[in-house]
Amino acid sequence: MLLFCCCFLASLPGQDFPAITTVCTEGPYTLQSPLPAGSDTVYQWERSFDGGTSWSATGNGAPALIINSPAPGIQYRLAYAANATCLADAACRSLTSPTQLSVNIPSFSQGLTICRGDTIFVGSSALTTPGNHRTVIAATDGTCDSIVMTFLEVLPAYDELFLVDLCPGEQFRGIPIATDTIITEQYTAHSGCDSLVTYEISVAFATRPVITGPARICAGETASLEVAGNFARYAWSTGNDGDDAPVSSPGTYGLTLTDFTGCTLELHHTLAVTDLDIRQVIPAAPACAGGSTGRLDLAAAGDDDLLYSIDGGASFQLDSFFSNLPAGDYPLVVENAEGCRATAAATVPAAPVLQLTMNLPAAATIERGDTLPLSLTTDFEVAEWRWNGRAFLSCSDCPAPVAFPTVDTKFTVEAIAPGGCSVFDSVMVLVNDSRRYYAPTAFSPNGDNNNDQWQIFAGPKAEFISGLQIVDRWGGIRFQQAEPALPPHQATWDGTQAGQPLPPGNYVYSGTLRYTDGSSQRIRGKITLLR
Repeated sequence: MLLFCCCFLASLPGQDFPAITTVCTEGPYTLQSPLPAGSDTVYQWERSFDGGTSWSATGNGAPALIINSPAPGIQYRLAYAANATCLADAACRSLTSPTQLSVNIPSFSQGLTICRGDTIFVGSSALTTPGNHRTVIAATDGTCDSIVMTFLEVLPAYDELFLVDLCPGEQFRGIPIATDTIITEQYTAHSGCDSLVTYEISVAFATRPVITGPARICAGETASLEVAGNFARYAWSTGNDGDDAPVSSPGTYGLTLTDFTGCTLELHHTLAVTDLDIRQVIPAAPACAGGSTGRLDLAAAGDDDLLYSIDGGASFQLDSFFSNLPAGDYPLVVENAEGCRATAAATVPAAPVLQLTMNLPAAATIERGDTLPLSLTTDFEVAEWRWNGRAFLSCSDCPAPVAFPTVDTKFTVEAIAPGGCSVFDSVMVLVNDSRRYYAPTAFSPNGDNNNDQWQIFAGPKAEFISGLQIVDRWGGIRFQQAEPALPPHQATWDGTQAGQPLPPGNYVYSGTLRYTDGSSQRIRGKITLLR
């Protein structure tokens, strides 16, 4: 098989390199195999540094060899075979003719002059520094590269920077400068080159500091005025020398700041103090003792749009008038939108106790049919009188009615003041009913002048008796009043009938008592006649 392969390759037409291969590009160069493309072949590149006396392997087994740094005088050839075994056998493999590299890149020299700070381009290379510069201009169309040797002269030009510090209000060259500024000026130097002078101006306090702190506080509070930043010196109008100052009084406060360059700046801050004051409280007592119609009217000063409280600040209202209050003490609070407060205390006085006095004892006694004036004494104006028992009064809505009860009656009066308050008093009127009478249940008409007659004992209001009769137990009439009417003490019975003594026993009396008020009363009872 080996002899067959060698004989096969030996039969291929010879493929050779040119004796000289010219390289005219900068950088890696690719040497292509002269063998036909598509051959089923393995390769090995070789090179010689001594004109072909000795050869050494280089590259890889590709049909193209990349030469990173082409050098003139070096020779290259390509060994090839049908397989790696044959390639390793000098008797089996084939060789191309060698080719020697000739490196020849076109070049030229030039001298250029620029001003400092300028830039000149050779190809795509930017040149700014003086001296010799080698520039390779690569061909983009497959032709040779070019090498340009440039001697660059850089003429002097000036680009100066000056730092300038100004205090607030100072000018630079007659120009007022308020903020940090950069000014650039262009000149032509003696070399003919343009020069720049830059002034970087820093204005002290360009970022103007401010005094921070509340614009308003409540009376009794203390505010802290502060300034942010780092400065060499702080001088407050309060005498403080730090970056803050505590204040509690209204006014405009000043601060002089000194920075580390010695510049100064004046700052001011105005502080207002809200001093709320409850100027006046007008209380009004409830109309009635124990009532809830009292009032408090508050007047406050120191701010507008105030809120008012009478429960120590637990609740507030917009109105300064409070009504429907019972008597008592109230903690007052007045508050503004910022939460400032004024406090006070107020008292809703108790309503005076209405005095109503009945000009009679607690109980009065009259005889039935008599009248009793009811008079009262008050220490207040009475708008209305209300009496009970109107059936026994001459009037029920007057201060002094006349009472004429026929039975025991308690008269109660309500005296109502103009505000609706009222007070009560009463009197018990006991009626002594004179219609009561007494009839003995027994008598002994025996002539001893002791209980010899029976009669009716009646009160002073009994005017007369009529129809008096006495019957026995069988209903027989034994005595009958002859006169139509007699005073009660004249209607007597001596125990006889037609002048004849009646036997002892039980009898029944009956009759009618009439009174001075026009009323009458039937009377009836038992009598025991004793002998």
